[in-house]
Amino acid sequence: MSADFEQIEWSLWLPYDPFTNGRKYEVYDIQETANGDIVACGTAWDATDGTVLDLHGTWNGFIIRISPQGELRWVKVYQLPSYITPQTDYGRYRASILRKIVETPTGGFIAAGDVGYKPLQVQAVGFPAGLERQIWLLSVDSMGCVAGEECQEVMVMDGINATEANIDIGTKWTYEVVLNGVATTYETYEVIGLTTQNDTLAYVIEEGSGGVLDYMYVAGDSIYFWNRQLDAFQLNYDFSATDNYETTWAGQCFSTDMGTAIAVVDSIRQVTLAGNTLDIQYLDVTYSSTYENLPAKIYAGIGNDYRLKLGLGEDCDVSRVITRLRCYEDSENSYNFVGYPCDSSFVVNVNEIDPTEAYTIYPNPSRGEVNIKGLTGERINYTLFDIAGRQVQQGKLYNGQLYIQQPGVYLLVVHGEAVTQSFKLVVDF
Repeated sequence: MSADFEQIEWSLWLPYDPFTNGRKYEVYDIQETANGDIVACGTAWDATDGTVLDLHGTWNGFIIRISPQGELRWVKVYQLPSYITPQTDYGRYRASILRKIVETPTGGFIAAGDVGYKPLQVQAVGFPAGLERQIWLLSVDSMGCVAGEECQEVMVMDGINATEANIDIGTKWTYEVVLNGVATTYETYEVIGLTTQNDTLAYVIEEGSGGVLDYMYVAGDSIYFWNRQLDAFQLNYDFSATDNYETTWAGQCFSTDMGTAIAVVDSIRQVTLAGNTLDIQYLDVTYSSTYENLPAKIYAGIGNDYRLKLGLGEDCDVSRVITRLRCYEDSENSYNFVGYPCDSSFVVNVNEIDPTEAYTIYPNPSRGEVNIKGLTGERINYTLFDIAGRQVQQGKLYNGQLYIQQPGVYLLVVHGEAVTQSFKLVVDF
């Protein structure tokens, strides 16, 4: 408008094609840049996510830049993948809005808004009330481009074009360790240097206080660990995977079995830690007729919530069980996943097993299959608690047998007619 608001000096229609994208815009903020340009942000409807019949498109955050004369310099629409599979049923993208934008001293822009899941996506994953929407901060350069992403009008924020991951010397993972089912302590894995392993430049990882060394190398979003039995590197993590991926495996406890493992990505969620938003992959890993559908929770850029490596064989020290990731630290980030100090140690206080009592269990530690001696032919109630005291299973025992799907340290309470007995139980796959 003119200074006296009496005349329209220029008017601009933002780009849309009713036949391909059906785009429409809602502007939430508008600012003048240092050079007099105009930038605006908001949300734009895009019909390209037409795979779900009742969700023919997605609202995506967008930014536009316009010259003082009303010439469109660029428009960028930012699509955030949902990763909830199958995408043909639930849609490829999440709904997002950019509500505020500011220019940085270097000429780029920071936009703030929120991102959520569409109704069918919420149903698919079962988000608790209030967690289906999250705060979204977006940093772009003067052309609206995002570092590591292919810069085009519609930008899919999938990290596929991100620069290769870099692991800092001094990066640490601290895991919780249960010894002999009683003492709970911790073990830290630390990147201490670089070396050449099998003609590959790899990071050297020191495993705990014992000084055992392991080797890892990074290729894009994939992490490879050295397998001593295979005498080769094997793929453990593909942080960008949204579907199945394959890797090699060597049998548990250094058996002669080996072959191809399949990591099935069930779903991907996001969690906010110390101001950062991380993707979490939920995997089922199948790698033999004996060990199938082993669940895993993988933090993007960090790795497994249970053990440093994906469970693909080698180790089988059942007296030493790793139950969870306590802390992760690199040069820029420090995460605590448990809410208590990384270096804390304690003793689990449960009833000791008296062999003269009515029931005994075997094997212990086990690989998930538990037998209770003295219950043959009886149907007796049981309750299973995890190490934090949370009830995780309950029901009736048939013929003295129980199967536990998740590895960990448990308290099993058997409610017999004449006696109620508690057992400390270690499950390790």
